[in-house]
Amino acid sequence: MGREIRAHIVVLPFAQQGHINPLMQLSRKLASRGAEVTFVVSENTASKAAAGALPNLKVVGVPDNLPPERSKGSSFRDSVDSMINMEASFADLLGRLHDQVSALVYDAFMTWAPAIAHSLSIPCFCFFTTNAIAGAVCYHVPSLIRAGILPFRKDGDNDSPLPQDSVKGIAGAPDLLPEEFPLCLTFDATHFRFRFVANIAEKFHEASAIIINTFEELESDAIAALKVHKPLFAVGPLLLLSGRPSRLDVNYWPEEDHCLHWLDSQAPSSVLYVSFGSVASLPLLHFQELALGLEASEQPFLWVVRQDSVDAPLIESAFPNGFRERTKDRGLIITWGPQLLILAHPSIGGFFTHGGWNSIIENMSLGSVPMICWPHVAEQRLNRRMMVKHWNIGMGLRHRADGSVAKEEIARVVGDLFHGKQGMDLRNASKEVGDMAKAAVAEKGSSQKNFEALYNLLSS
Repeated sequence: MGREIRAHIVVLPFAQQGHINPLMQLSRKLASRGAEVTFVVSENTASKAAAGALPNLKVVGVPDNLPPERSKGSSFRDSVDSMINMEASFADLLGRLHDQVSALVYDAFMTWAPAIAHSLSIPCFCFFTTNAIAGAVCYHVPSLIRAGILPFRKDGDNDSPLPQDSVKGIAGAPDLLPEEFPLCLTFDATHFRFRFVANIAEKFHEASAIIINTFEELESDAIAALKVHKPLFAVGPLLLLSGRPSRLDVNYWPEEDHCLHWLDSQAPSSVLYVSFGSVASLPLLHFQELALGLEASEQPFLWVVRQDSVDAPLIESAFPNGFRERTKDRGLIITWGPQLLILAHPSIGGFFTHGGWNSIIENMSLGSVPMICWPHVAEQRLNRRMMVKHWNIGMGLRHRADGSVAKEEIARVVGDLFHGKQGMDLRNASKEVGDMAKAAVAEKGSSQKNFEALYNLLSS
């Protein structure tokens, strides 16, 4: 006899690669536990996500009325438009399935999902893509608005300096400077991004429970603070919980595996891996300073440069004159790579990252190497604060007024990471955090127990 199907769970991610992959990892774990899972994405993404399908994990595409070239999620506006356009078709799908559905697990960015679930009397579980501390900040956004703390800027005044006083009293979060808040919350109240995150925060309160890709040993205070308001399940790192896949399920760019052979030729712990994820894009001058800083560091590097990584018409014209020739013997540049295999490679000794949560927790799960963080969007400045000042697993950079970083500063920090005492301390702390992550998903570990509790609730 086949294994009993105990639940039918519909899973709905936001239309960005960094949102789809962790929810696919959770879906694979749910399916391997016995649930029937329907994973819903846009029609343009369904064929890519289908690679992660299992006998009881089905990928379903619904129209989002966008052309394929707008479905990569590189543009935040494209992803939001996809989300808005999917509402009617998803409501129709869930309406047809609702008699069979035990629960809906939806990305927090899919703000219309709770209302559809409630109209059909389906319990809805909010998946928060980042960490619990960012979740605590998000949960309190409505009260911060009511208290007059947010927004930090007056309408139409987005170029003014941010206040310098710390915001205190957010349960589960440290005192934060306004510049450490998620970027969207630093705009005025009329700005598209501020309104988007404020709406997410409002809808956050409507979920039956919250699921976060983190682990209790890393964020105990934030998790405890959120549990006061909602049932919360810290089930990370999902990469490890789902069986440690060697590749992500969804990649919008072809992975260049030849970089793995190049890494094989490098000394252990000698290479700096540089990747700013699937969304971040640098102004041309910032990009060029980064290139020159990597060159000046004299450290071997593997650098991911997407075609849309820099604001320039042609990517080759963005590199400083002669840079490629001067660094060809110790640097490799690729347009996209198999990040999980790269982070796990013994030649990687440091990770220069934008501070996206997926990249951070993937590194915790695999190589556990110290990081350098240059935040760009979303909650990445808050993540930098946590990795540098609280978890001691990363280094920040001194920024100029325009947000750029001088090549000399980049070279200095890279040198400190690989050759200084601080780098050694960060290396030791990173290994300890990695060990905690692995213990959390082991038998009787905190995340394993939380997953079982979550599965039982979803099944009921």
